[in-house]
Amino acid sequence: MPVATTLVFLLVIAAIVAVSYVAVRRNKQKDQISRQLYHQLSATTKLYVFVQEFDIINDTYTDIEIDEENAEETKVSEHSGAQAALIFRMKEHLDPSWENQVMDFLNFSTLAERLGDRNAITMEFLNSDGIWCRCRFIVSQRTSLGQISRVLWLVEEIDEERKERESLRDISDRAMAASEAKSAFLSNMSHEIRTPINAMLGMNEMILRECSEDSPILPYAKNIEAAGHTLLALVNDILDFSKIEAGKMEIISAEYDLSSVIHDLVQMISYRAEGKGLEFSLEIDPETPKRLWGDDIRLKQIVTNLLTNAVKYTKEGSVVFSIDFEKKDDKHVLLNVAVKDTGSGIKKEDMDKLFSKFDRIGEEKNRHIEGTGLGLSITTRLLNMMGSKLEVGSIYGVGSRFYFTLEQEVMDWEPVGNMDEVLLTTATAHHQYHEQFTAPEANVLVVDDTEMNLVVFTNLLKKTKVNIDTAISGDDALARTKNKKYDLIFLDHMMPHKNGIETLHELREQKNAVNKDTPVVCLTANAVSGAWELYKSEGFDDYLTKPIDFALLEQTVIKYLPPEKVHQM
Repeated sequence: MPVATTLVFLLVIAAIVAVSYVAVRRNKQKDQISRQLYHQLSATTKLYVFVQEFDIINDTYTDIEIDEENAEETKVSEHSGAQAALIFRMKEHLDPSWENQVMDFLNFSTLAERLGDRNAITMEFLNSDGIWCRCRFIVSQRTSLGQISRVLWLVEEIDEERKERESLRDISDRAMAASEAKSAFLSNMSHEIRTPINAMLGMNEMILRECSEDSPILPYAKNIEAAGHTLLALVNDILDFSKIEAGKMEIISAEYDLSSVIHDLVQMISYRAEGKGLEFSLEIDPETPKRLWGDDIRLKQIVTNLLTNAVKYTKEGSVVFSIDFEKKDDKHVLLNVAVKDTGSGIKKEDMDKLFSKFDRIGEEKNRHIEGTGLGLSITTRLLNMMGSKLEVGSIYGVGSRFYFTLEQEVMDWEPVGNMDEVLLTTATAHHQYHEQFTAPEANVLVVDDTEMNLVVFTNLLKKTKVNIDTAISGDDALARTKNKKYDLIFLDHMMPHKNGIETLHELREQKNAVNKDTPVVCLTANAVSGAWELYKSEGFDDYLTKPIDFALLEQTVIKYLPPEKVHQM
């Protein structure tokens, strides 16, 4: 038994030693963890003016007092009256003008509602020393039901941060002011240039319509038309580039007829090519589907830039416009579009600046060629917006080929057929105008402060037999709309004394209100980005830009006149 007793005694001693060893190890680990935690708390409190934890449910708070020289001496103590203590402490350090706002922010009773699903909220304020600070509540614990139980309260000084923010805001404000000044300049430039171009092209259109085929005046009129459209293209390039840079350029898809697009492009470019003695030819796959879904206006603009450049930079030889396709699936095709010329070509060292804005390659050699240097830059950006990319292959002194592939949705697989006939009809056709409709019972009012624009507008619709009244000012227009019902009103935007927007608002508020529901189309030379958004928000039904597209004018009249008064040809 003595032996057994001895064994038991030894086992007890061994157990005590083991337990003591484990306890010592645990204490050491605990001390190490505590020391790390204290160091972290010390580092945190150096960043913040105040660091406290509040128990929202029990209204107690924890103070952390750290000895920077000896982190182990850090004291953590709990106190009652959390809300009162926080309010008292903050009032001592607040700029008086911020007291009400900060006190509302400190209110525990509304904290859960203000936090919502978030785990933190912040507020900035001035302290009593005039220093900007940021206070922050951070949820540190929630109950099993999701109720907030404990939050950390942090306050830091942010004077330097505020100064940096103010500096950045100042830079941003100046940039915004510069952008607005640029937009205002472009708007005024657009109006001042487009107004005389509208009169020039409109009057010239009447000459072209009324000239016989053998008239000696006809070639002069065609030259005026070409020069006018060249000037208009320069203005459009600058405005389009402005829209793209402002992020206001949109790709708007709709169903369109590819053969119609090709026809318009051929009509536009064949006369220029013929004038330079160039051979212009088409290579259109006759099986290419005719009815597609996409932005035909931007597609036409892209190809127009490529064709115009090809003709401008080719002294002799030919320009070839080609389209073929690859079937992607049952509803989509990849259109392969290319323009090839026998022009001067491009040097390898000039390739990098080919798509740069306001930059033209071979400036000395090609200084006689008109243009802004924006065409290819705009083309590239438009294609990027449409999910495509402009490619180029060129041999200096031999010629160039610009091409791209564009995915389009197929609305109908009916083929475009033989497009070579378009060239034949275009080459032999004289400028012949045929009105799209007549409406002898319709009443239209046109308002513009420029007499010449009124003459142009009236003559452009002369053969449609529409009854047109004209007004030279907003007040003149309001006097006419007071007692007479109109089927459609065209209203110029930029007029002195009372502009188109002001006139429209007064028109809608007239006592008799006979024209309250009359469609009103804005006539504007302001073609900068955001123009349509402005007119739409002010109550206009549509708008036409100057110079007026003559075919689009008739289409707009047809669109808004009562159907029973329109007799389409």
